[in-house]
Amino acid sequence: MTLSLEHESYGSFLGDMIRVLTLELDIPIRSGGSTTFRRILKKKGLEADECYWIQNENLMRGKKSFDIETDPPPDLAMEIEITESALPRMKIYAAFKVPEVWRFDGRRLRVFILGANGKYKESAKSRAFPHVPIREIERFLRASATTDETTLLRAFTTWVRATVVPKVEADQAKKNGKKSSK
Repeated sequence: MTLSLEHESYGSFLGDMIRVLTLELDIPIRSGGSTTFRRILKKKGLEADECYWIQNENLMRGKKSFDIETDPPPDLAMEIEITESALPRMKIYAAFKVPEVWRFDGRRLRVFILGANGKYKESAKSRAFPHVPIREIERFLRASATTDETTLLRAFTTWVRATVVPKVEADQAKKNGKKSSK
């Protein structure tokens, strides 16, 4: 499949924003890019536009290859859907038990969380980044059509430092306060 400049630009920029989030929030991450995930026996496979191990980063650290039978699935997969829908791909992601999938169609970013029933449900919040309003990420993605990426990444970094980091620090302080009062 030939990928368009628009498709690749959105995917790359969204990946950059995820890296800014993990850097600013001090979250370890293992990027998987578009690693191919394939189960031979079930005859299922796919390549995400981008994928990341976040909660399971420590289990993938230093690995040179991925084994679907023994390694955890990525915690987050991204699909950029400029020309075709990833809808049939969602069943494959569910079969691989990928907990979270972000889909962006050039206008709207949608987050899907895998439920206990093995089906995805759209969510207003990310499991990987619960303090980050998805609409703000969407706003920066849409702005990439009219503003250069360097300027936008600086603005995004400033926004994360001013808005998201204080929320995370406040939540951590609350948790630490509750733990120390027991």
